Amino acid sequence: MYLTPKQAIPGPARLTLAVSSFVFVVGVWWLLAVLVQNASPDLGPLFVPSPYQVVLTWWDMMVNLAFYNDV
Repeated sequence: MYLTPKQAIPGPARLTLAVSSFVFVVGVWWLLAVLVQNASPDLGPLFVPSPYQVVLTWWDMMVNLAFYNDV
């Protein structure tokens, strides 16, 4: 079969692939958020919030609203 692994992926390459794939996904998310917010400033943040806004909202929920008690 063509899909069977021939050899193990080295550790540094595995780490690089893992980090770069995470950065790629967050980068595409951020780009889409910017494009949608520029196209529709009123509805953009509601439908596609930026990763930064999601982290800020999560932190606010954890610190100020005691969200961790509900989880």
